Amino acid sequence: MSVVNAIPLIAAGDDGYSLTRSLRFRSSASAYLSRTPTVAGSGTTWTFSCWVKRGAFSTSSYLPIYSSAAAAYNVWFGFGNISNSGGGYSGDYLFFNAGNGSTQTAFQTLAVYRDPAAWYHIVLKYDSSNATAANRVNLYVNGVLQSWDSSTTVSQNYTTDFNTANQKTLSSNKTIAGTFFDGYLAEVNFIDGQALTPSSFGAYSIYNQWLPKKYAGTYGTNGFYLPFTNNASTTTLGYDFSPQGNNWTTNNISVTAGSTYDSMTDVPTLTSATAANYCTLNPINPSTPANPMVYSNGNLQATSPVGNLAIRTNPTMYVNSGKFYCEMYFSSGYSTADGTLMAGFIASTATNRDPTNNGLSYENTGAIGYLNNGAIYVNGSVYSASGTYSTFTLNDVIMLAIDMDTQKVYVGKNGTWQNSGSPSAGTGYVYNAGILASGLWGFSATGYGNGGPSVMQFTFGQRPFSYTPPSGFVALNTYNL
Repeated sequence: MSVVNAIPLIAAGDDGYSLTRSLRFRSSASAYLSRTPTVAGSGTTWTFSCWVKRGAFSTSSYLPIYSSAAAAYNVWFGFGNISNSGGGYSGDYLFFNAGNGSTQTAFQTLAVYRDPAAWYHIVLKYDSSNATAANRVNLYVNGVLQSWDSSTTVSQNYTTDFNTANQKTLSSNKTIAGTFFDGYLAEVNFIDGQALTPSSFGAYSIYNQWLPKKYAGTYGTNGFYLPFTNNASTTTLGYDFSPQGNNWTTNNISVTAGSTYDSMTDVPTLTSATAANYCTLNPINPSTPANPMVYSNGNLQATSPVGNLAIRTNPTMYVNSGKFYCEMYFSSGYSTADGTLMAGFIASTATNRDPTNNGLSYENTGAIGYLNNGAIYVNGSVYSASGTYSTFTLNDVIMLAIDMDTQKVYVGKNGTWQNSGSPSAGTGYVYNAGILASGLWGFSATGYGNGGPSVMQFTFGQRPFSYTPPSGFVALNTYNL
């Protein structure tokens, strides 16, 4: 059986509705979408719905999903902590600031949302015309009404800037520096003039999983629907698929092949072998030292700390059966012939740093590593000496394949498998059985930071691979588990 870290295996909805695309927002690139409506919509009644998967977590700035960029109004909605006791704009709560002019009314959830492997469905319903104060601002996550951390409310018929003719942004509040969202958005709907519940956008399966459902209603003047499925260009990625034609402008979004490619097949449904919830790197690890690895770009990039440290990346998914393929490369780093870079495999039980070995985690237990000097390390010891296989350097694409059914691992470089390997035929592996015989395993890498930080770029298949996976090997996502 294959195992994924506490991720429900989400299938298509009861109506057969499956998603195929999401859009990645890289905070490092200051990525966002923008639109300025020509007229105002309803100021008292609207609904915002989206599916979101978080990337890099922030401890110093909030991460907005949607905001009004009018300098005088400051209206936004997203992840953060805006309570007086929260220490400013930081954290993992969901909040809505319903400010209008000098008036600021902030709502914040009691719950936090800090699972980098999960897709969350979020619905914000605003209905200030409602006679019941508690029903004027309602937030739902995965179909469940959330509780606010106080009795904050808005007065009846209170109008915010959320649906005015001022500029609107997705993934950024341009009025405050450093507030770009890092992660993925999918199936974004905005309904102007209606206060809707999650049942308009999702439903429970027979397994009690909350699933997307195609919205079948009207959108209103400023309503829009962004499925991000037209990736012919960055322009078309912002097209509105509702009848309203309220297109958005993409900013700092890329469809250029490589690590900056942002049109993803990472989605919250089990659509196909190439469209599902994908493995990413995991920014949460209990053994992280004082100088941790820094994750970014939807958790597909990791940067090692500077100093005599080498911290291993950890994935969000581990397996104990099946055949899986992954690619990574080092875009910068301390790359010499002495073996300071490692790509390979990690056990779920392994720590991501061995303090007794100056952090040289390819010499640590619970790892199988292909070093840039051509060596293979297994479980803390040299298995194949330096020069046994091809050396690699920055920007060389490292191919990783793991066959947990036969307990074999394969490594390759720029389209060529080492040891004359043929993963599809089961020959030319670099390591077999041993520590693979039990436990859960995933893909990993290490960069030694003594000569400067090492930057690691991964794809688990949510964006195009550079090379075709060997026959029988698949991308690491929930459909293939």
